[in-house]
Amino acid sequence: MAPRRGSDCTKLGWLGVIVLSTGCGQGQRRIDTTLPTPVMQPILSLSPPASYTLADAECQKGPGLRQVTGSEIRSWLGPKTVAIAATLAGTNSEQSLRDQAISGTTYADQYSRSCDYSLGATRACADASGREKYWLESGSGGALRICKDRFAYPRLSYEAVALTSLYHIQKARERYLSVVAATSAAAPAPVRLSILAEFITDTANYPIKDATGAKSGTVRSYVTDNLAYFPDAQMITVFPVRKNEAQAMPGFFWESAFVLGHEYGHHIDYTRHGQVLTSVGLTWNPVAHGFSDALSESTFGNNSSERARAAGAMAEAFADLLGFYSSGADGSSITGLPYIGRDRNVLNGTFRSGSQKILTTERALALLGRQSSTAGSAGSAGSAGSVDSVDFGDIHAAGAVIAYAVDLVFGELLLADPALTPRSTEETNQRYDLTLKFMDALTQGLAKLHPDADADSEDFTVLEPLTQALTEVSTAYLMTNAPSSTSVGTADAIKKAVCQVALTQLPALKSPPFAKDDHC
Repeated sequence: MAPRRGSDCTKLGWLGVIVLSTGCGQGQRRIDTTLPTPVMQPILSLSPPASYTLADAECQKGPGLRQVTGSEIRSWLGPKTVAIAATLAGTNSEQSLRDQAISGTTYADQYSRSCDYSLGATRACADASGREKYWLESGSGGALRICKDRFAYPRLSYEAVALTSLYHIQKARERYLSVVAATSAAAPAPVRLSILAEFITDTANYPIKDATGAKSGTVRSYVTDNLAYFPDAQMITVFPVRKNEAQAMPGFFWESAFVLGHEYGHHIDYTRHGQVLTSVGLTWNPVAHGFSDALSESTFGNNSSERARAAGAMAEAFADLLGFYSSGADGSSITGLPYIGRDRNVLNGTFRSGSQKILTTERALALLGRQSSTAGSAGSAGSAGSVDSVDFGDIHAAGAVIAYAVDLVFGELLLADPALTPRSTEETNQRYDLTLKFMDALTQGLAKLHPDADADSEDFTVLEPLTQALTEVSTAYLMTNAPSSTSVGTADAIKKAVCQVALTQLPALKSPPFAKDDHC
């Protein structure tokens, strides 16, 4: 979307945070606050990003290759990364690296903002109206071109990072299109790819202690070690890693098919559901790192409603599932990743701390903001009041729990078809298709919730769309795929198993799927 010419800033909504501005910044792109929905909570690091090289500076003068058919890249495989000869389809680099999934690639984009800690910790980066300050674009390397086909670029070069990211996005798009081929679903629009962008915050009057004692000074921090999707700007950004970790890490986030599939999953989510959610007031608030509820904000003075928190967790679950299925459904592209490998692997029933992926009442209370995010269950189910090692105030943690439970439900449903081999390509495509239908139903349920659906402490009204979506998808699948005499179980037995999964993994649900039919 091009910026309007005039004096107004053009704000792009829903999950996006880019503001295309003319009169409010002389045409600079402005990034509104911290981050949109990344694969994990962002790291705001005092350590500067690692240095990256432009391997072929001459190529950037253009034009690049008309056709890029492949490149040697590295990709996660279990606990390490391996070199693979990646084949690229329909990829052009004359003006900028692009294909059917990527509209163009830029590198070394830089955004900056200035804050003042003397205003207070919570208002350090606020403007006069109390809104968090924008990041202003302060530089860019420009369009990235490729001039060498099937070449092994240095691993920490802009070209290698771009080609690796594009390859995994291509695969994620191919999986989606293969699953929806028989439907009327439109292909997602191409997104811009921003490679190793720097987001810099300079905070003045920050308290500092050194050998001479306490004083104040300016501290510079960076956003690192992540990727993010900016939907209204139609952009996926790959952030750099910290300088002090680059050489020690066995691999990087952009080398994971799961991570790029997760970000592209957000793009699919926006393509299919963004308009519906926006129409009922649910828009992404990057300041709070979650959804804002515009209707609740205007009517009830609450811009972080329970409806918004629940929607955020379910969006993360959806992206985790699509990332997992598009990367082969075996966990090999995520298990070795620092920080999130075990936590976000859909096959794992526990977090890396050993805490089980179960949505207890206490954890649901933390997710919805009704109590401290550190109060809840530890280990298995834990006892009341015990301290949880997982922060369930973070929608990513609840999303990981929901993704694990939903995948178990799909496994029970697919037992209706004895011809399917568990985790085979065909069976994984079935899980992928069920995920799309699940999120379609879930979005409709979220849209029907009252903006002030916050209820009593023991009544999780905002989680009811989860029950409804699981019930709807399960019922539709069993009607279309009636269990045969060679199936593992009858339709009733499968419904009972689905209900039992929900009881075990999602005990916070007021009424699990099929419970009203006495199936569990």
